[in-house]
Amino acid sequence: MKNVSGIHAESNYGGNAATFFNIRGFSTSNGLRDGFRNYGYIAYRDTQNIEQVEVLKGPAGALYGGLGSLGGQINTVSKHPMSEYFGEASLLVGQFGQGPATFDVNTDEKNGFAMRLNGAFEQNDTFRHNGAYDSYSIAPAISWHNEDSKLTLLTEFNHQNRDGFDFGVRNLT
Repeated sequence: MKNVSGIHAESNYGGNAATFFNIRGFSTSNGLRDGFRNYGYIAYRDTQNIEQVEVLKGPAGALYGGLGSLGGQINTVSKHPMSEYFGEASLLVGQFGQGPATFDVNTDEKNGFAMRLNGAFEQNDTFRHNGAYDSYSIAPAISWHNEDSKLTLLTEFNHQNRDGFDFGVRNLT
């Protein structure tokens, strides 16, 4: 989102990973996830299960997002099962105990069924007090289709455990 003109992330209230954006001068606290309304302040979401991000700028966003979407609308599209088999994993190691790991596995399609499982785990310490966190996310998906119909079940479970809110300013009291 940093490279999209007219859009910038608003304060995340001490690192709670909420998704608040300012689009063309209008604040929005919700977006769309797979075309359905997603209230960004309710749940933490990891980015490992996002296939693509769609941006609709301008008042037309109110058609899809309702009140509060006058500046535009952001839709994040989940990863769906695909017809071919593949698998990938990644691990990043950094200073202060940072260590995100991700995986993405997809089965090949048999008898119209395909399954996909992706997930992430991250542990992050910091040199500052009450700024560390650990999180994990897992997103299984299954798809079935025949000549006339297609059914896809997407699920996602996210968990984040923070030591505290890290506002970036020390307490002077």
